[in-house]
Amino acid sequence: MKNFKLFIGIAAMAAVLTTSCGPDPIEVLSIELDQTILILEIGQTQSLNATVLPDDATDKSVAWTSSNPAVASVANGDVTAKTVGTAIISAKAGNQIATCTVTVLAEIINVESITLDAAKLTLAIDAEHTLAAVVLPVDASDPRITWTSNNTDVATVTNGVVKAVAVGNATVTAKAGDVTAICEVTVYDQYNDAGVVINGVKWATRNVNESKTFTAYPEDYGKYYSWSDAQNACPTGWRVPTPEELGKLSGVSKTKEILNNIKGMRFTDAGNSIFLPAAGYRVGSNGNINDKNVQGSFWSSTASGGDATSYYFLYENANWLQNQNTPKDNGQSVRCVQ
Repeated sequence: MKNFKLFIGIAAMAAVLTTSCGPDPIEVLSIELDQTILILEIGQTQSLNATVLPDDATDKSVAWTSSNPAVASVANGDVTAKTVGTAIISAKAGNQIATCTVTVLAEIINVESITLDAAKLTLAIDAEHTLAAVVLPVDASDPRITWTSNNTDVATVTNGVVKAVAVGNATVTAKAGDVTAICEVTVYDQYNDAGVVINGVKWATRNVNESKTFTAYPEDYGKYYSWSDAQNACPTGWRVPTPEELGKLSGVSKTKEILNNIKGMRFTDAGNSIFLPAAGYRVGSNGNINDKNVQGSFWSSTASGGDATSYYFLYENANWLQNQNTPKDNGQSVRCVQ
């Protein structure tokens, strides 16, 4: 009899040890709902989906409750609107809770249109621009806007603020209700230019904009520089051309051209070409800009006394590029070389 009791005792102890040595339960670390705000019309039902992490949690079951079942009830994530008002739907898994605020209306006024203040943007790398959106009608029940970018490697968007990340193109979409509006974003590198060789000289394909930066496009005028300021305006690795280098453009094919409504001259040699816009020039340090879309004027690196050598062309004379002495304080375009 004693041996039998001893056997029972050992067996019970073994059972306890086996149970206590089993694997520890894996607790739920988070729960997230696919929607945190719902706007429903009386009688409408909408499903909420919960994501419980980690995937291998021991117990991933979700308990659903409503703070005001008379306004909105919930069963297995299906929310049903009962009467006008507000309710908080809670989803609990383990010790973690996620909520969704439900607003019930007698009638939902749908969004009919959304428009952006810009359909196209051109941004330099690291630049930002805030898009403004108008949602109509003004009394739409849910005017919230969701912003997305189809290429976040090029441009991101957060609450309408577009940030340029890298050279390329991206489409930013603003969505309200079931309607959308888009903005096409082009991002350029303001510090670097591939350049092309024309008659033995490597030219940048764009004018200088703010000091040490290029414009976005070849047809952009850029900034008007005095001769002194022009000498330090080129981006790193580039410089203002000598009169001889500018003069070499006279020896290649020249054709007048209108590029995106900007008049200018295209210089072509051995399949390579550059477009110089007819940006005109500024008279003195604070004078008017003359001859836009008529004349292009570009500084050289050489000065003599109060004047400096520049080259200019007239749009209407496609075969003519002429050097001249220009007052140093005049404002002219800068096209860099390497």
